[in-house]
Order: sequence, then C-alpha cells, then structure tokens
Amino acid sequence: MERVGDEVHVSGGMRLTQAAQLLAEGEQHLAQGGRVFNLAAVEAADSSALAVMLSWQRSADRQGIAIRFTGAPANIRALAELYGLHDLLLAA
Repeated sequence: MERVGDEVHVSGGMRLTQAAQLLAEGEQHLAQGGRVFNLAAVEAADSSALAVMLSWQRSADRQGIAIRFTGAPANIRALAELYGLHDLLLAA
C-alpha cells in the first residue's frame, strides 16, 4: 500500500491472510491524509476485502472524514453487489 497525496494505492491481495495488515496500514494512511483508496492494482480478493473496506469507512466516519473507493476490480464489485454493499462502498 502506498499513498500519493490523498490517494492510497492498494495492491496485491485483499484476502483473510492480509486483512489485519491491510486494516492497520489503511488506518495509518487515513491518519496521514488518505481519502481515496484506489483498488485497481488488487490482484486477488475475498469477502475479507469488504470487511476491511467497511472498517476503513467506519473509522473515517468516526473521524468525520469522507473517503471513497475507486478502481475496484470485478471480483470486489461482484462481492459488494452480492452482499448488498455496492451503494455503500462503491457508489460514485
């Protein structure tokens, strides 16, 4: 995960085995000004990706910060649709 300005580039996997690390790194980026989580370089994801994204969203909400997610690959979009979270997480 790398931040450029207010954009956080998430890459690699977003699976259960990476969830705790992703959550912690995302929280750090939020604290440092990350507001847009670009998921275009995510290569593999499971439902843990949605849990991490929801946690980042809740943390941002508690801090009064608006964040958004961009570039979500097809598998994350499909999972979000399946679980009824598309509008919450991926709405433009």
